[in-house]
Amino acid sequence: MDKKTLQLIGLNLGIAVVNVATFSDALIGLDLAADMGSVLERAIGFTLIIMSILVFFIGNYKILSRKNMSAVQQYDYVLEDIDTIPECMEAL
Repeated sequence: MDKKTLQLIGLNLGIAVVNVATFSDALIGLDLAADMGSVLERAIGFTLIIMSILVFFIGNYKILSRKNMSAVQQYDYVLEDIDTIPECMEAL
C-alpha cells in the first residue's frame, strides 16, 4: 500500500472510532434524544457530528488532491545537492 492509501484508512478509521466511542453506551454514551440528557450533552454530540463531517470531507479532499511528485520531478534539482552560491542562483 502506498502512503496516500494508509493516510486515508487512518483518517477514516480514526473518525469512525471517535464517533463509536462517543455514542456507544459502553464507553462515553452521549445521548442526542430531546427528552434525555442535558443541553450540554446534546450540544457536544451535535458538535462532534458536525466536526466529524467537516474533518471527513476536508481531510479526504486534502489527501486525495495531493500530488505524488518528488523534489526532482517538481523542481528539476535536489535541495541537498546545492552547495555553492552559483548553484543556488541557478536553481532560483
